[in-house]
Amino acid sequence: LVEGNVQSFVDLFYLTHALEGPSQGGGTQDEEENQAGLASYETLQFLKARLTEAEVANRHAQHDSVFTSYMEIAKHYQGQQDYKTAIYFLTKALDVARLAGDVVREAEANQSLGLAQEKLGNIRSAIEYHETHRDLLMQTGTELPPDSGRHLIGAYKAMAEELQRQGDYAAAIAYYEKSLQAAASLHDSAGEGLAYQQLGNAYQLQENYTKAAECFHKFLSICQETDDKIA
Repeated sequence: LVEGNVQSFVDLFYLTHALEGPSQGGGTQDEEENQAGLASYETLQFLKARLTEAEVANRHAQHDSVFTSYMEIAKHYQGQQDYKTAIYFLTKALDVARLAGDVVREAEANQSLGLAQEKLGNIRSAIEYHETHRDLLMQTGTELPPDSGRHLIGAYKAMAEELQRQGDYAAAIAYYEKSLQAAASLHDSAGEGLAYQQLGNAYQLQENYTKAAECFHKFLSICQETDDKIA
């Protein structure tokens, strides 16, 4: 605050409330208090440094440094499984990337936001961020990494299963179709096979037995091609 970093002080003031929590036990009261004090001090120093770096860099339009500081803070809170706070700083990082017109970092922030939303069970939001990540990579001529593709497939599948439980079979089928297309783009035969199987099940529930049979046949063909005797 004395150095003129007002926003850093305000952010730090509110963030330090997250450091307060019940003891987990496993040691003497003195030991736990000493460990908690050390952890709080180290965390405070880390947050102070990153927030100050971000504010100073922002004054000089050093977008790369601002982005890095916010991403490091978000990573810290993800490690603490505090995904709401992580999302707050990931969103700030995303805003910085957009302001700078940095498509690569914008894609990175969207990917991290998608993963964080998954952790909170916000599947629709996760899908939106994962799809934006994919689309931004396409703009740069970069292929979607397999791990990122699998997260997108998993999010589609989770959304489809939730809709299926709700009895909205048409919407569920639409998301299973998305998972099939995503698996095909990754040349993931196992993923394609699973998508066809799930589509077949959904069509059965819809009493569309012709479409169900077509999907099950494609599922069987993929199993035969990949020598998947268990499936």
